[in-house]
Amino acid sequence: MTDLAAGRSYRDVVTRSVYWQAGGRLAGQALSWVVSLFVVRILSPTDYGLAAIAGLVTGLLAMVAELGIGASAVQVEKLDRERLRNMASVVYLMHGAAFLLTFLLAPLVAFAYDEPGVEPVMRGLSAMFLLMAVYVLPESLLERDLRFQEKTTAELAATLTSMLTALGIALAGGGVWALVGSILMLHLTKAVLFNVMVRMPLMPRWSAEAVRPFVRYGSIVMFAQIAHYLFSSADVAIGGRVLGKELLGLYVVTLTVVSVPLDKFMPAITKVSFAAFSRIQTEPDRVVRNVLRGVRLSSLLAFPFYFGLAVIAPECIPLILGDKWAGIVAPLQILCLAFPLRTVAAILPPALYAVGRPGTNLGNVIIALAIMSVAFLLGVRRGVNGLALAWGIAYPLVFLISSVRALRALGVPARSFAGAILPAAFAGALMGGAVALLRTTVPIPGVALQVGVLILVGTLAYAAVLFPLRRYALADLEVVFRRGARAGAPAVQP
Repeated sequence: MTDLAAGRSYRDVVTRSVYWQAGGRLAGQALSWVVSLFVVRILSPTDYGLAAIAGLVTGLLAMVAELGIGASAVQVEKLDRERLRNMASVVYLMHGAAFLLTFLLAPLVAFAYDEPGVEPVMRGLSAMFLLMAVYVLPESLLERDLRFQEKTTAELAATLTSMLTALGIALAGGGVWALVGSILMLHLTKAVLFNVMVRMPLMPRWSAEAVRPFVRYGSIVMFAQIAHYLFSSADVAIGGRVLGKELLGLYVVTLTVVSVPLDKFMPAITKVSFAAFSRIQTEPDRVVRNVLRGVRLSSLLAFPFYFGLAVIAPECIPLILGDKWAGIVAPLQILCLAFPLRTVAAILPPALYAVGRPGTNLGNVIIALAIMSVAFLLGVRRGVNGLALAWGIAYPLVFLISSVRALRALGVPARSFAGAILPAAFAGALMGGAVALLRTTVPIPGVALQVGVLILVGTLAYAAVLFPLRRYALADLEVVFRRGARAGAPAVQP
């Protein structure tokens, strides 16, 4: 029985879901990053470069194979077992084709990048499609019913087994296979646990008429995901042809560090948001209020993280990753200018999907792909720093265009949207200035102590500036924690 069926209020169920998803991700990613630090120290930039090139193709095919069927299962108002069986036939067929295609394309991709090591890596990764086929629908059903407590438990277990696999293979001298093994173990664990939790193995049944509406909606979602993937991967694809695998590895690690909130924590919000917005898709006023609340909260967290990271990066990166990664400091600081906006922008697509406007998001991503591809082609001439500059200069324009289009489709006033962002941005900028001033004027002995003091001072400065500017932003955060606690969800881990 779902929480809603059991009589809990919509608001408490959504808050509980956010708590479990965000809390589980926090616990999982904390563990992941502790282990990843050891793995990064063992592996070389070349290993990460090979994995990044192979991931360009496998990541794209993963989106094509899913065909947006999972999103359709979450968004549709009524879903019975017969429809699920028809969906399963599409999922199995597409993922089987992706497995074969990845295996066959491996030598061609290796030839295109002049990297023979890419071929075995791609063929190893091809097995992930067979595993994904087994759990796409069970995972979607958990999301549809807002059963994020169970979903988070499975994801936490998958993260644990994945990272331990990576560490074990890396310590054994497996090189890039530590990364491949961790990905396969992640999908294997999910395949087992999601099916145990849903307990409804689906035998496929094909009916073109039955699956047509789901494929129609899912296809738009799929094309938007593909376009977003191309947009997100254009820098790596272009850099891989120009920079070589070592410099590409440096850039990939830079991007990985700066993408932590976007890739690791924001999905906890966006996944719950999609399911939650789908429940209120016929109530536009509630959608608007919740979009603005999501924007306020994401701004509240994103701006201080990125602006603070930009200031302390020269001490923080060598301390955490080691001196061999000191070259990522400058591009990381540049990326920190654009990524607060990317984090805020992640709130809008789930709302567009939920209210039946995936085409608007597709248009936004195509615009972003066109603008950023040109920027990357120009920036890559200046190496890793040039790719980072492309983000810093071109992405604010992308954010402005896509936000205007999305707000119009959702009926969100632009002034309210800007009002939800600017206080946190202003407070974050003042915080960054205060930390930079302290860093250059007050000598603090020891790098670890210096980093700790700067983080503490930055946190206090941010809170001091933000509180009188926008009390309700902090009130939103307080409400989330209070309701989550009342719903019985722990704040950090399941």
